[in-house]
Amino acid sequence: MRLKPLLRAGTVLAAIAAAVAASVMPAGATTQASWHPVRLQLPDGYENSMGYLFAAAGRGGYAGMFAAGDDDLDVVTWTDWRPTVRGVPAGHKSPYIRDENSSEVVLLTAHDSVTGESHTFTLDSHGYHRLTAPDGYSGTVRGVAINDRGDVLATVGDEGKRATVLWQALGSAPIVIPDGPDTRATDLDDDGTILFNDWKTGPSLWRAGVTEKLADPAGFSSPYASSIRNGVVVGSASSTAEPGGRGFVWRTPSTPMELPNSAKIRAIDKTGLIVGQLPDPKGPYGLPTTWQGTSQAGDLPRLGGYKGATAYAIGDDGVIAGTANPGPSDEGGVPVVWQRTP
Repeated sequence: MRLKPLLRAGTVLAAIAAAVAASVMPAGATTQASWHPVRLQLPDGYENSMGYLFAAAGRGGYAGMFAAGDDDLDVVTWTDWRPTVRGVPAGHKSPYIRDENSSEVVLLTAHDSVTGESHTFTLDSHGYHRLTAPDGYSGTVRGVAINDRGDVLATVGDEGKRATVLWQALGSAPIVIPDGPDTRATDLDDDGTILFNDWKTGPSLWRAGVTEKLADPAGFSSPYASSIRNGVVVGSASSTAEPGGRGFVWRTPSTPMELPNSAKIRAIDKTGLIVGQLPDPKGPYGLPTTWQGTSQAGDLPRLGGYKGATAYAIGDDGVIAGTANPGPSDEGGVPVVWQRTP
């Protein structure tokens, strides 16, 4: 992945010298919070670069992909708010951050520089570690999620033989779950519950060999669940009565609840803080916003001097990670976190 459209000249705001994590709003709180954006410092040589801040561990730990000059993307991680260039796995290019857990272990995919095949790696303080397909499977391994226990979720195989694979942190043999042609693993809870989406039957949960379907919201179609934490699922569905979609939270598989003034939902943290996007009559989605439970918890403002903002992940300290965008969000931006104003 290259960022030629992104790397244009322009004034860049000074990076912050320090940042202080905000407190977490108690579950069930209903008062809308005030949020403020803080631009993260980038490493030397990357000060003017654009990219994507896709993952948050909390407490100043983040992970993203950014390019120096007109080069390919590199992995950049933050620990205690300090950035470090981690490069790419040897012999690979075009990294894509999939997830990061609270221990700052990053899950990512990257493409073999010769064959172009996608491989999956974890990244910790000791470097990159490649995940290989279990016996009986070949082809691409695509990382999906990593939980705080260290379990890793991925898909493996080709169109002829696909499966979801769960590597458990305890080191036992991987659990292999054969996939249907329309089924995709989407997220992984800390207890090992897997969130699936199926383009025909909708989202479901898998745990210890048992699958339970999530109820479809009444009056909506094409539900898609995007994230799970502590058994609570969030996602979106299309309205059958008017254009556009709405966000939903499933506190139990049978009870979808609509999130007010919502469009697309991205993530939920262990306290029930949800991040997503507002509706936009000009489409497809508006600026990022938050909910606590089913109550609105404050919009995420733009960073000064930037046209747009995109929120991607929530750390367990309640700090939200994303980008401030000078143009379309798919062209990337500068790394930003949103903290609650004390």
